[in-house]
Amino acid sequence: MTDTIRQHHTQMAFMDRDHEAAADRLDRLLELADQGRDGLAAAFREFIEHNRAHFAREEGLMARMDFPPAAGHKAEHTAALELWEGALARLESGELDAAALAAILRDEILPAYSRHVRTMDSLTAQFALRAGVVDEAAEG
Repeated sequence: MTDTIRQHHTQMAFMDRDHEAAADRLDRLLELADQGRDGLAAAFREFIEHNRAHFAREEGLMARMDFPPAAGHKAEHTAALELWEGALARLESGELDAAALAAILRDEILPAYSRHVRTMDSLTAQFALRAGVVDEAAEG
């Protein structure tokens, strides 16, 4: 299911590693949600925290290279975190069950994440590579 994330490489190693790890976490989330298994909220929280750290690394890179569309890129990060945290809160309150979360993961989160990788992250990586940013510095 997460092939749409895994198939796209930005050519920035830290981004690609983070995206692969996010896809692994998303696969685990989908598996838990499909099976209605315990641990779903904890797995979702882990997915969110992984991506919060990933977003911080990207935003640090954008700030260091004075990336012109950084505000738009960061706005997508903020919107994603708000959506995910809202869904987690609804899951923890019982308002959302495993099947409903699975639908959100498949219909909203996965397509948006894949689109973000193909557009915003790819553009950021291309800009960094053209600016001569070395990948180790991007991890800062």
